Amino acid sequence: MNKIDVSVNGQWISEVIPGFTVTSISGRELHPRKIRDEAIKGIDGSRYLGSEFPVRNLEIEFFILAKNNVERGRKYNELASLLNFEEGKVVFSDEIDKYFIGTPTGSNHKTITFKCTDPFKYSSTLKLFESSNEVLKIQNSGFPCGIEFEATNTQENGFISLVSEDGAIELGCREEKNGETYKQAEVVLSQEDFYTAENQVGIDYLHPTYVINGHLGKIEVGTDLPREDGKTSPVDWLFLGGYGTGSGWHGGGKVVSLKADSSGHIGAKNFDVYLYHWFHKANPNNIGEQTVNFLTADNKVILSINIYSDVSGSFSSTIEWWANGIQRQQFKFDARGYDHGHMANAFGSGSNGHNMIRKEGSKVTYYYWGQYYTLIIPEIENMECTKVQVCMKQFASSDYMVRNYIRDFRMTKLDVEGYQDIKNRFPAGSVIRIKEGKPYVNGMYKPEEEVLGSTYFKARSGETKVLISGSDWSTAPKVKAWIRERWL
Repeated sequence: MNKIDVSVNGQWISEVIPGFTVTSISGRELHPRKIRDEAIKGIDGSRYLGSEFPVRNLEIEFFILAKNNVERGRKYNELASLLNFEEGKVVFSDEIDKYFIGTPTGSNHKTITFKCTDPFKYSSTLKLFESSNEVLKIQNSGFPCGIEFEATNTQENGFISLVSEDGAIELGCREEKNGETYKQAEVVLSQEDFYTAENQVGIDYLHPTYVINGHLGKIEVGTDLPREDGKTSPVDWLFLGGYGTGSGWHGGGKVVSLKADSSGHIGAKNFDVYLYHWFHKANPNNIGEQTVNFLTADNKVILSINIYSDVSGSFSSTIEWWANGIQRQQFKFDARGYDHGHMANAFGSGSNGHNMIRKEGSKVTYYYWGQYYTLIIPEIENMECTKVQVCMKQFASSDYMVRNYIRDFRMTKLDVEGYQDIKNRFPAGSVIRIKEGKPYVNGMYKPEEEVLGSTYFKARSGETKVLISGSDWSTAPKVKAWIRERWL
């Protein structure tokens, strides 16, 4: 019989501690179901009330081979250090494609016990399923488990429905359809407008001393990045193509006017903006800044998003939100990769970088690291945005940022009086993700899109058939689903 090894959080114990040998394992067998019932006087048996699977305890007996007591003591200390975690992955070498989630509850010279409050064991890989002809078929060889959905709209849509025998998930609004007249939202500026606009010679209106005499351009970057059309690599980004000159901050910029809405008016007092950034330092000497200014007709700054790294020799960077020329909020972050430590960079990867800002009268809402923030600024309530400036800069002749890009910009004017084209709710290329019972649109949590009464169903054992539909004036989105199978 082959020896069985145990891995905790990706480390095989016998590799970390030579001489560690498992002699027996208990607790992996079929897990009993705990029945809740009630005895009724005068009736045989009892009344069934329900059932659940109790906590599972994995007990591992072992010995440690050592030359002497000193070496044995050292190895036990190493084992104690290795077992200092909570809710970690526990894998056995005779079943490496599955894992338990357990917490060590104690060990002695011959036994380790893991308490698994979740008694199931899980597949180490996700199973992927894709829709065909508006139907998604999910095959699950284990116990019922959660489903993660991703719906990509090939056309504009106002409503998305995922229906199985066990429930229905609905997002958007079933009643919203092409043909009604009331207040609506209209896209008045897009990324393409910045690609085609002329380069500016002048100043950054948030920082009037900064010189804008370079140019912005379009660059294709990325080896395996998701595109808006669902394909991969490469994608287009707005970037600093010419730094310009100056002894301080200088770079390129563009000022683009908003398009007229359906009533012919240019300008927006209330608007919603979605952006996608990439701001990444390759080494601590990189210096750079990226600024997005929302301007009045006479170039007063209503709102600004300012991302910069201005200290050579450090990865420390800052994102700021400004309103009416005053800084209102800032966060510090590490401008290395997306996953780098507790001050990680929300814009540090070409596959991550979602951002938004919204003005509704005096109320400003913005988004950072999965959380929405709100400010009330009475001074800007009636200020009307007629144009947007994007600037990208470096300082003097310093090393420039390895990534200082914008991949997507979409500005929507709110409360336009006129004919309502609800199809703008989920634009073509938009991605809706449903994960752990929560809806996300283009990477941002959107609980308001969930239709009241939606039921988040699981993948039953065997086959689960999911019917997909969209607005009656559009086509259903393409849907992918992932499950992580689980067993007892």
